[in-house]
Amino acid sequence: MKRITGIIISAAGLVLLCISLLADQIGFGDVDPDHFVIGSKQITGIVIGILVFLTGIFIVIRKKK
Repeated sequence: MKRITGIIISAAGLVLLCISLLADQIGFGDVDPDHFVIGSKQITGIVIGILVFLTGIFIVIRKKK
């Protein structure tokens, strides 16, 4: 059960990471469509996405006691 939970958490982290990286291209960004810039909200989303992904991976590979 923990393995499935870890996989779901990792997938959620990857989705957040991808959405944060591609926010301007998919229309979530606040800048001019001709000028893409990674802003502070995107950086926050990227960092949180990476942390969530790594947490999920840790849950998957952690050995049972």
